[in-house]
Amino acid sequence: MSTAAGKQIVSGTAIYAAGNIMRGLASFLMLPIYTQYLAPSDYGTIEILNMIVDLAALLFGARITAGIFRFHSRAEGITEKRKVITTSIYITTLLNALCVTSLILFSSTLADLTFGSSDYQSALAVFSVSLIFASFNEVCLAYIRILDRPYLFVLISFIRLMLQLGLNIYFIVFLDMTYWGVVYSTIIAGFVTAIILGIFTFGKVGLAANLTLIKPMIDFTIPIILSSIALFLISFGDRYVIRLYHGLDQVGLYALAYKFGQLLFRFIWSPFMTYWEPKQYDLLKAADGKEKVASVFRNINALFLFSALCISLICWEIIYVMADPAYYDAAPIAPFIVYAFVFQGWTGYCRLGLLSTGKTSFIAYSSYATLIIALALYFLLIPSFGALGAGMATVLSVYIRYLMILYWSQKQLTIPYSHKYNYILIALSIAIITAFQSLEISIYTAAIKAFVLIAVAAILFWSPMVEQPVRSEIIMAIRSKFKSA
Repeated sequence: MSTAAGKQIVSGTAIYAAGNIMRGLASFLMLPIYTQYLAPSDYGTIEILNMIVDLAALLFGARITAGIFRFHSRAEGITEKRKVITTSIYITTLLNALCVTSLILFSSTLADLTFGSSDYQSALAVFSVSLIFASFNEVCLAYIRILDRPYLFVLISFIRLMLQLGLNIYFIVFLDMTYWGVVYSTIIAGFVTAIILGIFTFGKVGLAANLTLIKPMIDFTIPIILSSIALFLISFGDRYVIRLYHGLDQVGLYALAYKFGQLLFRFIWSPFMTYWEPKQYDLLKAADGKEKVASVFRNINALFLFSALCISLICWEIIYVMADPAYYDAAPIAPFIVYAFVFQGWTGYCRLGLLSTGKTSFIAYSSYATLIIALALYFLLIPSFGALGAGMATVLSVYIRYLMILYWSQKQLTIPYSHKYNYILIALSIAIITAFQSLEISIYTAAIKAFVLIAVAAILFWSPMVEQPVRSEIIMAIRSKFKSA
């Protein structure tokens, strides 16, 4: 990987990561307000409303944006590229309008099925409107990513977040509207953001569309949508089986452990993929495109896997310091979830061969095969091991899905990925994590962990996982910092 390319990737990823950190910090600072003015039942209501709308969007294929980057990269000329964006906007708006209409018409039945009462019919019907703005904004933000404007992406995302949080405070604290405050703030923030993004996007791309793109985009995206539904069922299946055999306490432990995997994904992998997804197709067109794609994968895994080790080690101290003793048993579950997110990240990266050739049906096949495997593992491991068994089942099923996706992707387009050092680092990490599980939590244990992590970082930095141009650039950056200081 060239120094210039490395700089661009690091710079873009860092900006998106900063945006994620700001959003995470803002949400964290709001927790005292939410926990004081919202009852647990209100939280549950919001969670179920989100779940219903998300699943409905998947069933209607409303999230058609998965193909934007591919079709934009393949379009010839600036005019046709702009039409990809407008066509995507029109498709998503129409599909989401159908989805919202269906949710409103069947809101009473859905409320009875999910809440056990039709009292929530109005909330569901109103909240479903937010889907139109969310999908519209998703397409416009994807266009900003294509333009390589990370600062603008983060700025608009942050404005939307601040607007929604401000409205939440007003509706919940001052007007005492409980979960209705979140419903209205979500819709208003989405609407205002849609106006801003609409003015920007249509001002750039115009209103002309290419109707011949509709069928290819839908054909390309349907297998990805089916795959998303399978992953949705996998995500909620483990919690259902845990509750079935061990009750809600174990579900709570599992939910806390899941936060650490989401932490890794949100702050490391998601910012990288936010930058990388629009770039991968264009990079693949280069004469040495396949080698560059493999090179980026090798280098990003040095950071990704080291971060996974850090989180898996420090999660013990975090849980013991911040959580009630009733949650301590979540600590040994967390590493399983963390590495499940590692393999999920690998899957998203290494499916490029399927995306670039349009063979997305294999993604759906792999996801439904994984669903069957995951459900079998849930019923095999959870009855005996509880939430820990769910963690084991999750990491195994996600890894199996990764192997299937990698196999079919390489059949379509062979990219010279190298996993040797990835697996060596994972094996070393497992040994380290296992060794520390038998030690009591103390300041001495924390100091030893810090020393081990520094040693691993040093070894990793000089290993083949970090290529020479990248290593030299990091050294030069450190030296320049010291000189300026």
